[in-house]
Amino acid sequence: MRPINKGESPYKKINEYKDALPYLERRIGMYCSYCEFSIPHVPEVEHVVSKSKGGDLTDWNNLNLGCKYCNTRKKAQTMPENKKKLFVAR
Repeated sequence: MRPINKGESPYKKINEYKDALPYLERRIGMYCSYCEFSIPHVPEVEHVVSKSKGGDLTDWNNLNLGCKYCNTRKKAQTMPENKKKLFVAR
C-alpha cells in the first residue's frame, strides 16, 4: 500500500462533490481509498473529513473514491487525524 497522491486540484470550482468523480478516476484509478479493492461499478466520492464534522464539500483535498461497503461502514467517523490512513492500490 502507498499513500494517496492526487496532485494539485484539476478544477477551479465544482458545484457538487460528485462532479469530482471523473477527475478522481483519472488521478487515482477506480480503487477504494480504504480497502484498495477495485471498484467495478458505482464508485462513491467520499469525504476525508466527513461533512458532518466540518469537512469541505467540494475541496479537492477532502475528496477520495470509496467502495460502497467502506463508505457505508465509515459513515461520519473520518476525522482530520485519520487522513494518513487512506490508501490506493499500486
